[in-house]
Amino acid sequence: MPGAGRGPSKGAPNAGRPPSAVRALLREAFADRVSLAAEIADDQSLAPAERLRALDLLGRYGLGTTRELSVEDVKERLAATVALVRAMVPAPHAETLLAKLRGVWT
Repeated sequence: MPGAGRGPSKGAPNAGRPPSAVRALLREAFADRVSLAAEIADDQSLAPAERLRALDLLGRYGLGTTRELSVEDVKERLAATVALVRAMVPAPHAETLLAKLRGVWT
């Protein structure tokens, strides 16, 4: 049947929680259990692999993932942004905008 398995319409009384509310609940539940991951990481009686997994979890969510970005990458992206502004915004407005942005970047 067409449309089968797609669930209720958005906003329908039986539509359930919106995904953002579910994610908020999951973040809260995770935050409540960070101390458990720290305990596992510190527990000398556990296998090193278990402790390392706990450390990895703490690091991934606490520090985030790193992505190297060189000065040259930033310069190239900034030049592309300036070119796009100049191409899409009328000249007087583009130059005013770019002058204000120059103050942000210097």
